[in-house]
Amino acid sequence: MRTTRKIAVLFFACLLAACSSTPSVSVDYNPEYDFSDIKSYYQPPREEAGINTIDVGDLADQRFRRAAEAEMNLRGVELAPSRQADIWITYHVVTQDKTRITSYDNHYGYARPYGYSGGTSVDVRQYTEGTLIVDLVDPATKKTVWRGVVSAIVKDRTTEEREALTRTYVAAIVNEIPGFSLPEE
Repeated sequence: MRTTRKIAVLFFACLLAACSSTPSVSVDYNPEYDFSDIKSYYQPPREEAGINTIDVGDLADQRFRRAAEAEMNLRGVELAPSRQADIWITYHVVTQDKTRITSYDNHYGYARPYGYSGGTSVDVRQYTEGTLIVDLVDPATKKTVWRGVVSAIVKDRTTEEREALTRTYVAAIVNEIPGFSLPEE
């Protein structure tokens, strides 16, 4: 009986993992650009790309670059030198402190002599939202032809969790590039 229970728990854990939601990606792009011509890419160093956002640090930069390289390789798009690349991939990270205020009505039970007791509770939650913006830049015109944006609440995470989260978010973003989605299994 215990083996059956363990198998059932494992099955439901796998089912929940498979059903986990994919990050919601917001996309904007130039509909006149032919994305089917992209066979190679280049990831310019942050200084060369002229990125003017918060400094994510070397570890996060390396993490993003590895994730982007893995996703492009899965799609048969190869890393190339700057002058030979069909597209440049750049990214930006932005953080914003936010406040969420939620109120709840707590009306419950009857209390003498005033009638129902309870009231309203207010929950104030402060958090930081991080946004990853990935741009595809046409090297000939130096103009952005595609942008994918995804946001999440910033939490303290382990290195392994950061790696997994970066891979998940970069995969979700790259999957939205026209013609770049992987076939469903």
